[in-house]
Amino acid sequence: MREVTPNRSIRALATIAPCAHGGGFKITLKPLLSKQDRRFWIAHEIAHTFWYRSGSNGLPLSEMQSRYGSDSTIEWLCNRAAAALLVPGLLLRNDQNSCLAQLRAGQLHLIEKCAADLEVPPRLLARRLWHDLASEHRAILAIEMSPARLPKAVVRWAALPDTIERNIRHKMERKEVLPSALPQLSQAMSEDVNLPGEWRAFLFGCLFGVRAIPFKHCPPGVALPARAGRLGLRTFLAVDLVEIEKSKASGRSGDKSGFRHGTSKR
Repeated sequence: MREVTPNRSIRALATIAPCAHGGGFKITLKPLLSKQDRRFWIAHEIAHTFWYRSGSNGLPLSEMQSRYGSDSTIEWLCNRAAAALLVPGLLLRNDQNSCLAQLRAGQLHLIEKCAADLEVPPRLLARRLWHDLASEHRAILAIEMSPARLPKAVVRWAALPDTIERNIRHKMERKEVLPSALPQLSQAMSEDVNLPGEWRAFLFGCLFGVRAIPFKHCPPGVALPARAGRLGLRTFLAVDLVEIEKSKASGRSGDKSGFRHGTSKR
């Protein structure tokens, strides 16, 4: 890798191209990215060099690589390779006396602190821990309380398993949830909780509905077990999605948006 340069005019967040002379590659980045995101996209673009033909700087295995990442399989592989470069499995398994060890032991409130220590986006670390290495079928959510006069809670980021449609997380992020639906936790603590039943309908709608369902319109139901942690204004949830998917298999959704019968679609 010979050069990494910022450029506001590129259409993608990052691109890679063979250098005109002397071999090697040049990475171009949008300058608006955070430091953590820049590190991820550099690693992602480095991973693209794994998929070029042997002995050629400029001939990709897939011609679609040159069309703004339109080969979804290679883009997925590069995402996973970037995560492995930034958060090696050996580091996670062998570091027994660190923030990471506490996180692996269930201290979910440390997820963003550990990500900051590693200089990676927290969603990447969550995916690496629970999905890439552990293959757990969980959704990891970060929800932030607003300190405004009229309190509200917003999903700031979400990490989902690869078995779920890849654009689903965008249906969750930046969505409001009811502050009263968040578990009451002490600061800098994590514990097992039972979430109000509205969470079942909200997650069901995000996973299987045409669009995300407003949380305030979700019906009550059976409580949903989860692991939860709190640090500062943020609450972190790790929710097993197996039960949510069983709802779909058993046909308990009442309509196409994931509501049960008799629930408002507003």
